[in-house]
Amino acid sequence: MSWERYSWEESERGERYGPALADRVAYGLSLVLNPLTVEGLAVLWPWTRGDVLGSLLGLTVVGTVLATALAYIRANDTDVFLTRKEDRLPLIAVGGACNGAGALAARLLDASPLASAILLTYALACLIVYLVTRRWKISIHASSAGTLIGLLCYAGDWGLLTAWLPVAGAVCWARLRMNAHTLDQIVLGTAGGAALTYCSLTLLLSAR
Repeated sequence: MSWERYSWEESERGERYGPALADRVAYGLSLVLNPLTVEGLAVLWPWTRGDVLGSLLGLTVVGTVLATALAYIRANDTDVFLTRKEDRLPLIAVGGACNGAGALAARLLDASPLASAILLTYALACLIVYLVTRRWKISIHASSAGTLIGLLCYAGDWGLLTAWLPVAGAVCWARLRMNAHTLDQIVLGTAGGAALTYCSLTLLLSAR
């Protein structure tokens, strides 16, 4: 069997994606550092500022979206990366709704403004990605990696940012290696995620 243009449907039914080590590494990075994993890291940030409740609400949102995604993938027999645009849209909408509800819950339960701002930013990001995805296939992996870049820039944690940048670069490389996206989809996803998050957090938190 030729591995040059291997379909995700086949790879998700238990066959290896390509014989090269680089291909397997790219697949593993894409699977482990998926957008929900990265959001899970982002919502832990309030915990470092003493807001355990805010982070638990964020993790609840991530868990809810993950459970919905797994059920959706199983029910629709699609691949875990939701390669087709039409497969992505329902889950992006669910992600936006769950993050919006999480932001509201954070406000009502007196979690920190940072926690509610992060969740509201993710809800806004889902809305924008949904609208873009209707016309164009932007990289959600790259957008999510960029979101964490924007959060760390806002927080001014240059040490963690320095550590995260190579990881974000590896995720972007993986999506390119797997032919999941073009370079412009990766670059715009990363830059857009970072800019949106930085600007959103700045506006939301400065208004308090």
